[in-house]
Amino acid sequence: MKFQSCIYFFAEVAFLYKRKNEPLMKWVDFLIIVIGWGIGNIFFNNFEKHIPWWKRLIKLILIVAVLYFIGLIGRLWIYIALGVMATGMGILHLYWFPKKGINGITAEPYDEYLKLINKEKHPSTKK
Repeated sequence: MKFQSCIYFFAEVAFLYKRKNEPLMKWVDFLIIVIGWGIGNIFFNNFEKHIPWWKRLIKLILIVAVLYFIGLIGRLWIYIALGVMATGMGILHLYWFPKKGINGITAEPYDEYLKLINKEKHPSTKK
């Protein structure tokens, strides 16, 4: 019975969206962003374990807000922005970190990773 009411709910939401014809971010877009963020945190948590959870939550809220406003232009632009972000993260984790001697998945050696990001944040400390 719960499954059937869930289907009716999503059908009604889709009907209301189609009726209003608003170019806003759909729930499916929001879910893709949040689920992608969650998966990223599961696999790449080692890169941000020194950052408090509330700062990571604020980062998620800001990303969703920016993508929402990009979505006012059109839904395609949300996915273009997500693609650009994913490409940047791929280059960072698959090319740049290994080039600097850091594992792109586990952030090991972690002390070297922290030194590297500190150098990038504060260029005056570079040798």
